[in-house]
Amino acid sequence: MTEYQFLQTSETRFTVSIVTEHGTSPEQLREETKKQVASFLARKDLQNVEFDIEVVEELKVDEKTGKRRLAVKQGNWGPELRDPDMKEQSALC
Repeated sequence: MTEYQFLQTSETRFTVSIVTEHGTSPEQLREETKKQVASFLARKDLQNVEFDIEVVEELKVDEKTGKRRLAVKQGNWGPELRDPDMKEQSALC
């Protein structure tokens, strides 16, 4: 796996998009990633969170910045994901 991206689709669901290296089996990569994510969620006591793994040719690019973001929020639920490129606004403004 060379690149990955998290697409959060609800408060308790996300998809991991992964781009494989040439010669890597997509099914093997999907299964290994699934095991690692499930293990991480279990250690954090987040078994209620559901996820999917998809193998893609390229990751989504932010239309505003032209950059690939690690985490992307899809939909109009919950708080917005903080954009690391935006500076924090001062409370004195």
